[in-house]
Amino acid sequence: MCIRDRYMGNQSHPFVREQLNQWIRWLVDTFKFDGIRISSIPNVPKDFWVEFVQSAGVFSIGENSVDIENYVYDYLDSMDSVLNYPGYNQVVRSFNEQGSLLDLEQYLKRLETVPKKEFLGSFLDNHDNKRFLNVNPSFYLLRNAIVFTFAQYGIPIIYSGTEQGFRGGDDPFNREVMWGRMFKESDVYQYCLLYTSPSPRDRQKSRMPSSA
Repeated sequence: MCIRDRYMGNQSHPFVREQLNQWIRWLVDTFKFDGIRISSIPNVPKDFWVEFVQSAGVFSIGENSVDIENYVYDYLDSMDSVLNYPGYNQVVRSFNEQGSLLDLEQYLKRLETVPKKEFLGSFLDNHDNKRFLNVNPSFYLLRNAIVFTFAQYGIPIIYSGTEQGFRGGDDPFNREVMWGRMFKESDVYQYCLLYTSPSPRDRQKSRMPSSA
């Protein structure tokens, strides 16, 4: 479920604050959401988000699209996860624009010092930016970037259509329909499966009886 900040009202008013907390609790309980995504989190005070996600009682991930590492990562203290926009921008520069991989190395060294870095939302494409293949049509670079998305610290997120090789540009052209275009035979789809499917060894372990 996605929540937009513009509909949140005046969070400094106690009545509004309480109503919003009750609303998200009701919404999650009624529709059995298992997570919420919150857009444009810098537009709302951090202390409100702490109460809000506690009221929701499910996994929360926020969006702060600024390319400033400390500014984005500080929101990990207010909710479970935030989209790793600094990491995304570094991937674009290093892979998509074929910039220096040394800059990517330095980014990873800085990331090592970030508390809760394992909870960052790592992504390659999303509905707000041009798709990777729109900027650079190389499937070889896309595959390398996908590997990095899965391998770096964080929770990997694959935006629908990336696995089909979609090439949409700016919003709304990056929000292509999936109906009739979902092909499991796609090269990129099969490539993603290499990193999301359990290995034969893992499948064998899952079938082994546990020792009492």
